[in-house]
Amino acid sequence: MTAGTAPAPTTPTLGSRAGVRAGDPADPREHLLALHEHARVPLGSHARELLPWAATAGRAVSPLTVDRPGAGLGAAALLEERRRRTPLGDLRTVRLAGHGHLDHQRLVAVDADAAVALAEALLARLGRDRAWYVDLEQLPVDDPVTAALHARTGTALLTPGDPTPQLDWPLVRDEHTWARKKARQNARRAERALDASGTRWQVDRLAEPDEVRAALPETLRLRRARELALSRADEFADPRRARAHTELVADLAGRGQVELWRLVHDGELLAYLLAAHDHDRVRLLDHRMRPGAEGHSPSDVLFGRALQRWHADPAITGVDFGRGRTGLKQRLSNNELPTQRLQLWSHPRLAAAHLGGRRWAEQARQRLRDTRDASPAAQQLVRAVRRAQTYTGPSRPRGTASWGASPPGRDTSRSMSTTPGGGVRAG
Repeated sequence: MTAGTAPAPTTPTLGSRAGVRAGDPADPREHLLALHEHARVPLGSHARELLPWAATAGRAVSPLTVDRPGAGLGAAALLEERRRRTPLGDLRTVRLAGHGHLDHQRLVAVDADAAVALAEALLARLGRDRAWYVDLEQLPVDDPVTAALHARTGTALLTPGDPTPQLDWPLVRDEHTWARKKARQNARRAERALDASGTRWQVDRLAEPDEVRAALPETLRLRRARELALSRADEFADPRRARAHTELVADLAGRGQVELWRLVHDGELLAYLLAAHDHDRVRLLDHRMRPGAEGHSPSDVLFGRALQRWHADPAITGVDFGRGRTGLKQRLSNNELPTQRLQLWSHPRLAAAHLGGRRWAEQARQRLRDTRDASPAAQQLVRAVRRAQTYTGPSRPRGTASWGASPPGRDTSRSMSTTPGGGVRAG
């Protein structure tokens, strides 16, 4: 984003963690919120939602900011920093807050000068350590801070991130433009099949804050059952993550931004769809169906009803289905928003060791997946392990799946070794 009359940024400063008094004119968080609002940072990645979510989820955030004299912040990055001991000494790891959880990430800068200043501030901070690794994912492909970091780092890897499927609607609309012909047919066919079954069914749309809050526990139970049935780790099995999710949805509902759609079949919740309004877009927050409900095509029913309602509102330009490709997203979307991932290392040897270890781990996971898929006994073992992880302790965060299961919603068809343009540049 460009602001030609903005004053030049001054010396970058490291802001304090969130938790200061709201409404104080000197409150650094207020300036951060204003910057994110000016840049139209997507919902969830916006400091307004991200800082409370991170605090509840137990993920410490360090805002790195660039000041402009008398004009607030010129740039900011919300970072997660960790330090761990290795046989070769301490290693500092830096990621953006919400890594592995958010569909979109941002390094916010009001102009090109601020972007360069933010990049140099981060590199100066990293320069205090002998060994460091930076992993910045889900960034826009034209992000100027990413370009500045990439140009100024000797050992860097810039690769495509997870795409985010989109459904874009035209300005001139009719009854046929809410979805592709096949998707419209699937929705009608699924509803006719439910009618013909002779059972009672209904679609509920909840938007009142009290109704949404009261319905959330049932959606979390259905989600857990679905993830266990598919041998996937449920990130909300961690009580902190579940509480952070619930608080976020409750806050958005209080602002009138959330819709919870439910398909109830014979008095039982068959599927749900949770979405939030963000300026002119609707963003999918969560969606699951009950295990064994595939025969009723509940996703076709729910999305059919929801998309038609949103399509009827001319202020809504489309739907963001979130990161990763799935069959459902590809059936409903008509566009993809590309993202990029930037990785930086302090030394070429550290990069080689890191990438070699990751390739070995991915090969091991693929062997486990192949074993699981070929053996019913292995499938039962994986389910038992997932159940134990879910009910005896916090699950692994999204993006660190093991035992042959891929994180939900991710496109795992592309490995780092085959990504176009994926060679490490070593200075």
